[in-house]
Amino acid sequence: MYNLFTRHHLTPGEFWEKPRGEQVLLMAFSDYEIEDQEKWLKEVNKNYGR
Repeated sequence: MYNLFTRHHLTPGEFWEKPRGEQVLLMAFSDYEIEDQEKWLKEVNKNYGR
């Protein structure tokens, strides 16, 4: 949830006040962003031998 709040400039209260559909969409975007970042880190580590 920290990633969601920091990347989308939300406070926890703002998130919970949003309609359920918007909450689900924001969580889906955050999941995608986290997966994309993990793929990027794996690629970087592979290229630099870590």
